Amino acid sequence: MNTAAHLSQLQALHAPRAADLLRPLVDIGDGLAAAFATLHRDPHPAAAEQLAIRLEGARRHVLKLADALRKEGV
Repeated sequence: MNTAAHLSQLQALHAPRAADLLRPLVDIGDGLAAAFATLHRDPHPAAAEQLAIRLEGARRHVLKLADALRKEGV
């Protein structure tokens, strides 16, 4: 087996399943809503930066979910 095929197999073994990535979506949304509310109540740079960090994390999570759904043929 060549290195690329071996790496592909390892990635498939360790890739998160769609069901595992779906589970925390509501909590992620709740956390984002809370961060937006905090920023609205008390607008300051640190709150804006914290929200941006959370949004980036949510974006990455959803992209992983999309990839897992494609791989699982959903």
